[in-house]
Amino acid sequence: MDIDRESICKNYLSRNIVAILGRMDCRRSRNDYIFYRQMVEFCSKLRVLLLSKRICMHDILFPEGGWIWLAAPRLHGHAGQSWVFKAAAQASRLLGRTEVPDVFKVLAINSRLFWPWLHFASRLMPYGKLPARERELVILRVAWLCRCRYEWGQHLEIGLRAGLKDAEIVQIAKGSEAFDDVRCRALIRACDELVHHDMISDNNWQVLSGLYTDKLLIEITMLIGHYKMLAGLLNSCGLQLEPSMEAVLEDFNNRVKDLV
Repeated sequence: MDIDRESICKNYLSRNIVAILGRMDCRRSRNDYIFYRQMVEFCSKLRVLLLSKRICMHDILFPEGGWIWLAAPRLHGHAGQSWVFKAAAQASRLLGRTEVPDVFKVLAINSRLFWPWLHFASRLMPYGKLPARERELVILRVAWLCRCRYEWGQHLEIGLRAGLKDAEIVQIAKGSEAFDDVRCRALIRACDELVHHDMISDNNWQVLSGLYTDKLLIEITMLIGHYKMLAGLLNSCGLQLEPSMEAVLEDFNNRVKDLV
């Protein structure tokens, strides 16, 4: 898990500069327009890389392939006084937040979907029957697998309040084999199997069936599916963590340097 972020960035730049400049040299004589387009594309990729490095430079943990990152958000939620926004503010207070997370502001753009989504999501969190610590373990693993830094950062803070320890969050990033506890291993494997294969394996289903009721098995499966869906939306929107959540994530990274 040791990661030299500086070397990764330098190697990435070296490989891509050589490749892109090589293509530009061979095509420039034939078509200056192609040369221009390639230069614009290269500068755009470089900007995304540098922005990602600047914002994520304190991150100790990186999923395979890195966090999905857009140079700028594609959707911007707007705070207002509508009943939708007031509902979002109320939902934030249920999560122990004094400010409305940006995800609520973005989802509230489509008010027709926002309210029924909020009602459904609240049945999973915070009013689900799965213990909060296990629920957050699941959500964090899904966020990690989907490379969704916003979901990871938001639920890292919620997970810590729910009782997860720093070392356990590092284990979530490492995978099921990092856990000795049978329950945690089964939940992490369920996340891996559903995210990657859209099905929990027979063997793992049998393990989970020995630990949870049928009702909770349905809740676990829908919890994984819901946060996979949400991660896809967050990644596609390019939503970035709020400053307050960045501060929590930075504190966590400072604490776990010796654990990674």
